[in-house]
Parts: sequence; C-alpha cells; structure tokens
Amino acid sequence: MSLSNENPFTISIPDDALALLHQKLALTRFPDELDDANWEYGAPLADVKRLVAHWMDGYDWRKAEALLNTLPMFTCDIPVDGFGELNVHYVHQKSAVEGAIPLLFVHGWPGSFIEVRKVLPLLMAEEEEKPSFHVVALSLPGFGFSEAPKKKGFGLAQYAEVAHKLMLALGYEEYVTQGGDWGSHITGYIAHLYGPKHVKACHSNFPCPPGPSWTSSPLIKLRDVLSWYTPEEKAGLARKDEFAKTGRGYNQQQSTRPQTLGYALADSPVGLLAWIYEKLVTWTDAYPWEDDEGTASRRRLARSSLTWDPVLLVAVLTWVSIYWFSRAGPTASARIYFEHAQRGKGLKRFTVPLGVSRFPKELNAPPKSWLSLAGNVVFDSWHPSGGHFAAHEKPEELVGDLKKMFGREGAVYGIVPGRSGMSSFPTEILLSIADVASPRALRSLRATSKTWHGLATATAFRSLCVRDRARSAQAFVRILEDNVLAQYVQEVVFQDSSANYYGQSNDEERTEDPDIEKTIETVEAAFSLLHNVPNLSALRLVFHPEWMEEDAMDIDIVSDELRTERAVLTGVTVAAASPNLTLRSLTLLNLSSIHDPAFDQPAFHNLLSPLQHLHIANKCVGYDHEGFNELDPYVEFWTLTIPQCFLLPASLYAGSALTTLALHSAEDLGLAPNFSLADFHYPHLTSLSLRRILFHESTGTEEFILRHKDTLTRLELRECKIGMEDFADVPEMVWSVVYGRLADGLQCLTELLVEERWELWWKTMPLRYAGLDAGFGYLPPHDEDLPEGDAEALESFRAVVAARKARARG
Repeated sequence: MSLSNENPFTISIPDDALALLHQKLALTRFPDELDDANWEYGAPLADVKRLVAHWMDGYDWRKAEALLNTLPMFTCDIPVDGFGELNVHYVHQKSAVEGAIPLLFVHGWPGSFIEVRKVLPLLMAEEEEKPSFHVVALSLPGFGFSEAPKKKGFGLAQYAEVAHKLMLALGYEEYVTQGGDWGSHITGYIAHLYGPKHVKACHSNFPCPPGPSWTSSPLIKLRDVLSWYTPEEKAGLARKDEFAKTGRGYNQQQSTRPQTLGYALADSPVGLLAWIYEKLVTWTDAYPWEDDEGTASRRRLARSSLTWDPVLLVAVLTWVSIYWFSRAGPTASARIYFEHAQRGKGLKRFTVPLGVSRFPKELNAPPKSWLSLAGNVVFDSWHPSGGHFAAHEKPEELVGDLKKMFGREGAVYGIVPGRSGMSSFPTEILLSIADVASPRALRSLRATSKTWHGLATATAFRSLCVRDRARSAQAFVRILEDNVLAQYVQEVVFQDSSANYYGQSNDEERTEDPDIEKTIETVEAAFSLLHNVPNLSALRLVFHPEWMEEDAMDIDIVSDELRTERAVLTGVTVAAASPNLTLRSLTLLNLSSIHDPAFDQPAFHNLLSPLQHLHIANKCVGYDHEGFNELDPYVEFWTLTIPQCFLLPASLYAGSALTTLALHSAEDLGLAPNFSLADFHYPHLTSLSLRRILFHESTGTEEFILRHKDTLTRLELRECKIGMEDFADVPEMVWSVVYGRLADGLQCLTELLVEERWELWWKTMPLRYAGLDAGFGYLPPHDEDLPEGDAEALESFRAVVAARKARARG
C-alpha cells in the first residue's frame, strides 16, 4: 500500500444537519421516572433534561468542531478482504524525535478517536531518558467519520486487518499497540495475525484473561478458591460480578438485536444521549466535570445533578455528538457486538509481549495472578484510582506506564528495531561508543546531533571494533547489553593492538598489558554476549600478526596474547550455544594453533553451519600449556585447528550454507596424519581461496577442488606449491598436469587468480614446489630441476577460464 490516497480531513457538519438536531431535541418526549430512582434504573431524568436543554440552547458545536479540527486528521482508502475498500478516518501525529516508536491507538465503544486527545501531546513529548511515540488513532469502521462495512460478517479480524493495513500504508512496518475496551480485543487480534513480524508489543488498560481452571491453571485456580487476594483485587472481582448482573444489558441488546435498537439511536438524539451518557458516568471513577461557571464538582452515583463544561472538547455533548454526526450513524458502531457474538473467536492469549495498566473501577479488573493467562505479560501497573476510559480519565498515568514499559529500564526497550523513542544518548553510552566505534562513526554521530536515529543511519557504527584491553571490552559489553544499540550492530571485529584490520602489523610498539587478567576475563565475557546482537551477520577476529625470533621474544607477552586469543574464541563458543547467534561471515586472521577444548564443543558447529563466508588465516604457532614452543608449519594447524573446528563433519554437509571459503597459511601446510581435504565437500561453495596450501596426495587439495566442480565459479591459488619428497627427483604430480585437470574439470569456473611468486630477501622467483621434509628448509629447487611446461599450462588454464567467462556474459 502507499499513501497516494491519503487525504487531510476536516470535520464540517452541514447547517441543515445541525438544524435537524435542534428540531428533534425540541420535539423530545421524556419518559416519567419513579421517585428517588437515581441511577438504579438508569440515567436520571433530571440529568438528561439538563443535558438536552444545554444541547439546544448553550452548547456550541461549531466551537467543539474547531477544537476537534486542531487534531491532525486524515482519511485513507483501505482494502479489506471480502468487503471491498473502506474509507477510514484517523489521527496521525508524528513526534519531533526522529526515531520515535510507532504506536497504534485503538478505541472501543462508546469511545471514539476523541479518546486520544489528552494522551497525544504526552506521547509525543520529547523527554530526557523517556521514549517518544508517533501516534496513529483510527476511527474504527462504522465509528466516527470512518465508512462502515456494507456486508455482514465484519468481525474483529477485519477490524484488525484495517488497522494493520493503515499502519503499513503510513510506512510503519513495525509498531506497537495500545487499546482499551474493544481496542484491547482488536489489538490482540492484530498481534495474533501480524505479530511478531509487524506487531512487536501490545499494551492494554482492559485486560481480559480467561478465568483460571483446574486443568489449565490449577495453582491459580486454587488461589481463586481460597480467595487469596488483596483487598483491591477482591473489590475488582466484586465489581466485575456486579457489572455482570446489573450493567451488561446494553451488551446483550447490541449482541443480539442491534438493528432494533438502532431505530431509536438513529432517530432520537436524546435516546442516544441517555444510552451513552449512562456509560460515561457509571464506567468512570468519580470523574470530575465542570459546570458553566467552571466550578469543579465530583459526580456521585446517588446524585442526579451532574454538571459539565460545554466548551471542553471532552464534554459529554461533544462525545455524544460525534456519534450523532457519525458518517454511518450510531447504529453501525453497535454491530461490532453482534458480529463478535455470532462469529467471533476469543483469543485466549496475546502472542507478543503484553503490558497491562489496571484501574480499580474498570469493568473487568482481574487479579494480578490471572494476568499470565492473558499472555506474556512483561509489564503490570496498578493504579489506586481510575475507570474504564483510562486515556480520558488518567492520561498522565496511562502514558507514564507506556513510557516505563518501552523506556530504557522497561522489559521491551528497543523492541522496534531502530526506534528506541529516545532523543539523545546517556553519557555512559556515549563513552562506550567512543571506545569501540570508528572515527567515521563518531563524525557521523556529531553530524546527527547524537540522536538515536542518527546512530541507526550511521552505517560506520554497524561495525564495532574491540581491542585487546579491558576498557574496550567493557565498553563493548555496555553496548551489547543495551537492546537498542545492539540492534544496530551488524559486524563485530576483535583487533589485536599490533594489527590492522587486514591482519598486518601496524608497526606500533608492543607494550605489556598491566591489567591482563581483567582484560582476559572481560574479553571472554564480552564475546559470550554476541547472541544479544540480533542483526549480527559478520564476525572478524584479528589476532597478533607476527612473531619475533625466539631468542628475542618476550615470553610473557606472547603467552598473554595467546591467552587473549583463547578467551575470545571461548566466548564465541559460549555465545554459539544460543540459537540467536546466526553468522553469515566468519574471518579469523593470524589464528594460532592453540589446544583449546572450546573447539570440541558442539556449539561450534552451530556457529559454522549457517556460514556463507569463511576465511581462516593461520600463523602456525605451536603452543603447549607451558608456554611458547616453536614454529610448526605442518601438523599443528591441520590436525588440531582445521579439522576439529572449522571444516564441518560430513554429517552436516547437507545443511551447510557455505558459498565462500578462504584457507590461508603463513607457512606451507601439508603432511597431516589421518586428514585429507578430499574428505570435505560443501554443496553451495562458489568461491575458494587457498594460500600456501600444499598439493600432495596426502593433503587431497586437488581432489577437494574438483569435488566442487559443479558449483565453483571462482578460484584463487596464492603461493600454493606441490610437495616434493626429494628435490633431486621430479615429482609424479606436476603443475602442468594439475592445471590441465583443473581446466577440464571445473566447467563452471569463470574467475581464476594464480600467484606463483614470493619475495625472498635476495630476489623474486617462482616457488612452485617445496620439500616435504623440514630438514630441507624452505629453499626452492634450482631452476634446472623444475619440471618443464608449467608456465604454458597455467596460461592455457587462464585462457580456458577467460573464454568461459566471455561465453557466460553472452
């Protein structure tokens, strides 16, 4: 849907409609009344006569109309499945806070859009440390100035459909709701039908949980039987029972014969006035009205002398006049009772987080213990006074509850992604951002006046960088524990202080961390919280980049850095145990061969299975529990790191989402006992990059590549060599043969990068072969010992791939 058919709306009742109203009022025939009847029989005759007299001679509809028109009102055509299009009237007021929370406000009967008037400025207000809301308050179809459905069967699901489609039309894909009376039931349907994808949380001031039973809730039922309730809860139950006996006649009538009642309501403004006025009085908690002179007086049920201010927007006559002048007439609104009674299905539980505000004079005031039967109640507030029309009677209290529920300390703080409702950062959060955000992100925040919404739009902030110091890790923890901030983060980087983003040395002088124990503890705790980042898709871990000669190495610093690396990986493994952590990209640069038991945890497979991009670059450092051991370019990396940690076992291949794999080494790798790359296969792999990985029958490298011949479109071979048993003998497997087999087998390949040269300290020369015995060192064979035809085979391979790429482009 779009806003192309949204139109500003102004109330303008024709003069002849006003004249007809006055004619009907003048022709009123009042009923008689028993002596001392008061409210026991219904609306007192004296009150109704006073109201009618003022409606005729003192009440100024045009003044009330002008006040109503100060609300930002619109209409919009909403299609309803099976009922055609309905033109819906609504109030739409946006807060000045850019990241305000979209709130759908839904009224009931005999309410209308007028109920939002008092809460509107409070909800929009920009307050320190409190959320602000964009507010949408519709007139339900058949109420106020909304078009009514023309066909029967328009139930709560259809009211929910209209409200939801209106929010989508206004651009609110994700929002929260507030409702009382029918609004509470309708928002429950909205949550059931459209949450949690669109509807994130609901708030109700009219909670209607089902009563406890021995089968579904025996403990709550036992409490009910024993009457273990507070005095306030007992009073609420007593009021509920009394209302069921003496106050539900209107409900029975409108649920069974709304059309019969409709003749009286549509033809007699006095009948409509008495019908609604009785509810406004008896459903509120001694609500104060004002008389013509402005003298405040409180209504008592025994009194028949209610006074009012005819100018106030909330006056009884304005409330009733909206029904009288409604687009479809007052009968249309009563049909919601009939349709629900005949065809409606009660929703037993809210399906999204629910907040509740309870008032003692509400028609249904359930005990606190019953609330869990209504759904996942995350917020509950009891107020000492107030009745059915909370937005009208207790606007400050109702809005206060909403701001607590969705505020920084609330259970659903930040539940709408990117919309916290806050206008500024708390100081401690600003300090945390300064510790982990990039300079570009900080510049962006300054440009947006440090607003929450500015943070969401600062793309540089979506990548957080944690350093190997306690302060940085603590700042990272503060951000992850903030529900709103955590939603913005899409990439997390751990970066050793001696490395740059790409894993290379930054040439900074390395200093020992005086608080290393705290650093290690905090780093592990920080990365164990990664599952709190709902939109995290990429994790990049950059460890210490290089090592000095053993005789010049500070053993303590090396040990601390390896311990920090282990702490990071252990924390990641802890977070991986949560199903909430679903990475798409994992990069590990300068990975050491640490004997880490965390690698054996099943949680690590949870982390690997959904990966689409995996990049591992090791530096082949052997390490035991006693400290630094020696450089080990062979067995350690293959047998301890790659097989157990990062290459999925065969049982998980079918579920692997991996499309990009990079295996890079700082030393030539091969000769791994009981391990071969040929045993591994990823059904969706399209891009493969290998660096300094030996080709040999024991490594299975060539077989691994060819196993992906049906999917692989890009291949990188960087400084890869064929392993030679003896430099004096030409190996059985040579590059000219390997290139030929790859060219023939990889029929989908359209991108090829092969780097054969390596910078030695005396010259640049081809390094295509390497000895497998460490005793040979790493010197290449003499040029005359190299097999012939390798260079020509490589050029032929490149030509084949280039031709295939040209054909693919058409």
